[in-house]
Amino acid sequence: MSARELLCAACLLASAFGASPRPAAAAERRDQVAPYLQALESHTLGDVEGRALGEPRRASGDPVPIAGVSVLLLPFSPEVEAKLDGIKTHLRDKMGTYIDANAEVVSVRTTYERELLSAGGGELIRGAVSDEAGNVRLSGVPIGDWIMLAWREDPHAVKGGRVPAKEAAKFPDIPVITGYAAVSYWRARLSVQTGEVTSLNLTDRGVWLTAVREEFSNSREVTKKGSDLKKRR
Repeated sequence: MSARELLCAACLLASAFGASPRPAAAAERRDQVAPYLQALESHTLGDVEGRALGEPRRASGDPVPIAGVSVLLLPFSPEVEAKLDGIKTHLRDKMGTYIDANAEVVSVRTTYERELLSAGGGELIRGAVSDEAGNVRLSGVPIGDWIMLAWREDPHAVKGGRVPAKEAAKFPDIPVITGYAAVSYWRARLSVQTGEVTSLNLTDRGVWLTAVREEFSNSREVTKKGSDLKKRR
């Protein structure tokens, strides 16, 4: 997915989430984004660039580039930072909070994106995706402090996710887990300066939080897929 596609997806997702922020919050966001928009208009800009690198396959080998890491820059907000800190702090309080962590991070991010859009700061939602060499670059970023949030998913299938036809017929809408993805998040506070390049390092050792995104289907669909597979065999 290109940076433009990532930005468009973020805008569409934010627009789809219903209610607008309360008036006081909208006014606060407008005040917050004003300096960034002024820097954008006056071309007081910098760049952010770096690489996403995994652990070497051998002890003596070179780090392995990671393609497909989504990188998002959002104007710095102490409130958003505190919410993300809270998710990490309570990550392992109980199984439920661990399972819900990914959805909570997505909720914080999309809510903030929606508030930025409502405050006229849609141009400040900056996204990019690392290429095959692990390189990522965001050009023309207004000066100031930013929240960098990056993530990648490692999908896994779940074997045996089938429901007996009799049970599926009686309860066709039972949710059945069909897979999951381990989601690795990176997070940093970046300070962009005029005409300078701010370095960004995304490594396996620097992962901020690892969460899980589960994939579900209903029992009728799972049973149908299992029957289709038997027929092909």
